Amino acid sequence: MTKTQIISIANIINKTNSNDSTRKTFTIEYGNAYFTPDGYSGYKIPMDMLYEAEEKCEMTIPEASGSSVISNTFRKISSSDYFNTFLNAKEFLAELKVICKTRKKSDEKYLSSPYIINFYGQNHKFQIGLIIEALEVLGNKSEIYLSNERFGKLDIISDTGEAILLPMRMMDDAFDKSIADKIITEEN
Repeated sequence: MTKTQIISIANIINKTNSNDSTRKTFTIEYGNAYFTPDGYSGYKIPMDMLYEAEEKCEMTIPEASGSSVISNTFRKISSSDYFNTFLNAKEFLAELKVICKTRKKSDEKYLSSPYIINFYGQNHKFQIGLIIEALEVLGNKSEIYLSNERFGKLDIISDTGEAILLPMRMMDDAFDKSIADKIITEEN
């Protein structure tokens, strides 16, 4: 793991520890920790990586609660429901950070602002800060998948672990490519 990944893992664990609701989601199954730092993203991280982050950063791994809410979410994922976006994680992360810098100048809630991906003709909206956070935790060699359903979820997988990001609700303009930040088609 890189230093950035270790710090990012420590940050999401500290966020998970910051309130009772998220702390109660932390559970360990088969050597993996399942948790949500915010209720909008879920993580599956091997415990040995959490121990490494705990050793190198000032953080405390939450006590396992026995909750299966987050682990059930990961178990319910069917690879047939998700499609590879073929986005280069390193380039995508750099692009997202540039957009954040631009938005920061005009909006103090820029990290929770929407990022819209038009995937094969349908728009999917996610909090830009959560995508950045997940990519920093999981690293530059992550593979990015999207479930192409009405409220599709983003699934990011790497050798460091996995993250699932829930979408922001998008009722209007669900098919309007002109409002998308990123357009993904078969030609990409």
